[in-house]
Amino acid sequence: MISDPRSDQPSTLIGYHPQLAEDLSHSLIEGKLISEVALSNFIEIKKQVTFRDSRVDFVLTTEQQTKIAIEVKNVVCAEYLPLEDTTKAEVDAELVKAVSHVSEMKKKKMKIEKKEKTKEKRKSVKERIVDPSVEYDIFPPQDSNLSSHQHYHIHYPYKCAIFPHGQKKPKLGVVSERAIKHINNLIDLISERSNDGVEKSVLLFIVNRSDCNAFRPCHESDLLFTQMVRKAINHGVHVIAQQIIWTIEGVAYLGPQLPVIIPKHIREEDIDEKHLQQVLSYEEAT
Repeated sequence: MISDPRSDQPSTLIGYHPQLAEDLSHSLIEGKLISEVALSNFIEIKKQVTFRDSRVDFVLTTEQQTKIAIEVKNVVCAEYLPLEDTTKAEVDAELVKAVSHVSEMKKKKMKIEKKEKTKEKRKSVKERIVDPSVEYDIFPPQDSNLSSHQHYHIHYPYKCAIFPHGQKKPKLGVVSERAIKHINNLIDLISERSNDGVEKSVLLFIVNRSDCNAFRPCHESDLLFTQMVRKAINHGVHVIAQQIIWTIEGVAYLGPQLPVIIPKHIREEDIDEKHLQQVLSYEEAT
C-alpha cells in the first residue's frame, strides 16, 4: 500500500500493486460479491485463459456450460476538482441525488463554477484537472435505482478515479496497447461471429482507493482507450468499477460500485480504425 497525500485533503490509502487487483477480484468472484457475476451460477473459475491472441484474467463456466470472460484493471490514480465556494459535502450530496433519482437528474444540471483562483490553485498543487463544464454520460451500477447503462446528463464529479494514467508510447500514441487489445477481445468474444462459447464479457476496474465517487476512462491520457470503453458498453460488455477500502493495517473492505462516466463527445464512431489496427497488431520487442 501507499498513501496519496493532498495539499488540502486527507491522505488516502491505495492498493498500488497490480497483483492486488487480481487477487481481490478472485475473492470477489468466488464470494459472488459482484452482482453481474453472482447471478450466473458459475461452477468453475479459470485464470489466465487464452482466446485467440489474447489472454483473459478469469473465465467462469456456468451450469449451462456457457462462459463469462472477465478482464481486470487496477485503478490507483484519481483527480480532484478543487472547490472554492462549494463544499465537498454539498457536492457529494448532489451526486447522491443524481445517482439515486432519475427524475431529479433529468431536471437538474449540476454545475461547478470555474474561477481564476481555482486555476491558480490547480497550478500550485500540480493537479491535472479537466474542464468541469464537460457533459458526461453516466453508466450507473446495476444495483442502483437507475436503469443500467442508460444515458443521463451529469457534470464532472468532485473526485474521480481514472485509468489509464501515464506516458504514451511514442510509436503508438497510446498508454497501453495491451489494455486496448483486452477490450477489443472482450467485444469479439460476445459478437455474433464468435464461436468461443462466451455468453458474457466483463471489464472490471478495481478502484483500489476509497476517496472517489465515480470512475472514468482517462481520455486526456489515452483517447483510443476511452473510445474503446465506449464501444465495449455499446456492444454489451459489462463495465464495472468496484471500489476497495483499505485500512492502515492492510485490511481490504468491499466498497460500493461506482458510476462509470464518459464525456458525451467521446464516441465509438470517431475511432480511427487505422490507428486501432496498428495498436492491435503491435508486438513489443523482447
